Amino acid sequence: SWPAIQAAMKARRWSKVVSVQGKRRRNGMLSKVRAPVEQVFGTLKRVYGYWQVRCMGLMRNEAEALFKAMAYNLRRADGLREARATLG
Repeated sequence: SWPAIQAAMKARRWSKVVSVQGKRRRNGMLSKVRAPVEQVFGTLKRVYGYWQVRCMGLMRNEAEALFKAMAYNLRRADGLREARATLG
């Protein structure tokens, strides 16, 4: 599609203009945002086996993703609750 082609052209142009130090600085700023998100997806893949979908169809896969995210959040909330109880 045309928007995807335009985005690729801009990214290619950006990579030629920006210096190596600029790229490192930009990646350093983005890594603070990426790290928490990547940690969640890594946990879903490692602990809950979500590296491959088991169902056919979008609705079933959405439901599976929702249940796994709910399980992750419940486990995380329980851990936060226990940590808060030990501190206070």
